[in-house]
Amino acid sequence: MDKNTLLNILIVGTGMYVSGRGSEGYGTILPAVYEWWRKGPQGNLYIAGARSEGIDKIKEKVRVLNELYGFTITPKYFPEDDVNNPEAYLGLCDDMMQCQAYFLKTGRYSAVNKKATVYENIYNSKSRMKAYMVGLPNFQVINN
Repeated sequence: MDKNTLLNILIVGTGMYVSGRGSEGYGTILPAVYEWWRKGPQGNLYIAGARSEGIDKIKEKVRVLNELYGFTITPKYFPEDDVNNPEAYLGLCDDMMQCQAYFLKTGRYSAVNKKATVYENIYNSKSRMKAYMVGLPNFQVINN
């Protein structure tokens, strides 16, 4: 990778390990991101959580870390509103299982031949993408 290429980061989750939620600390992941960011310009930071309460708490941790480090990181948060859908991961699981079944049956990925359909039905659907962003952190926890 070119040293001038900016790297985007997605943090999945808003808990103790990521941000020190439930403690006076800042966890492990957020401070590591700040230490890396201190070395120079970086790409975008995205933080995805299952519940808006977790996003609200991590926003406060980011605000304090911005003050402590003396520079500002402005993450993009998911969910962006007060949506709480801790079962959104079920939609991810269903979609993944359907794609896996198709691949096992045909030896091809279903999305490859239907790129326009994928963009129309998933990437261009705010509600579908929101469900994915909300469901992703829960899915990660289940699979770890």
